[in-house]
Amino acid sequence: MWYVTIIIPATLITVLTSVLQSMNRTHGLVWFVGISLGAKYLGNLFLIPTWDIAGAGVATLVALLPLLAFVIWRIPGQLWPGMLTWQWWGRLGLVLGTMVITAVVVRRGGDALFGQTRGASILTCCFAGLSGATVAIYGIIHLHIFNQTELLVLPKGEYLAQLSKGN
Repeated sequence: MWYVTIIIPATLITVLTSVLQSMNRTHGLVWFVGISLGAKYLGNLFLIPTWDIAGAGVATLVALLPLLAFVIWRIPGQLWPGMLTWQWWGRLGLVLGTMVITAVVVRRGGDALFGQTRGASILTCCFAGLSGATVAIYGIIHLHIFNQTELLVLPKGEYLAQLSKGN
């Protein structure tokens, strides 16, 4: 079940890296990707022999943490004030929780509908990812997690800001 927890740091890294790219603040990112890959390799060496596949999940989760810390650190300070309220964190938690629940439900439904072969698992994974992304975009637009300025920093932010104004 460790692999499910990887969704949160991986999603945050993806979104925050996109923000950093749009602001041309990716200096040093390659080094931290390398550090994360090295940590993943070492984690696999030590954890897989004792914990099997769960060890690989734990190694991945631990390896993502330095990269997540780096991208959070690189986000400019002017973007943080709106994100330091309990309301914002509550709405973000609601969206992330809904994403995870939706992905798990779709995965279980996909396993029941398509089976558990390798090809069926790929199809199920695609549906789970698309459904999670749909829930995330819906939550961003309707729960107003980001203000207009913050939306404009995201990739396709102009489009999201336009959709958010209508709600």
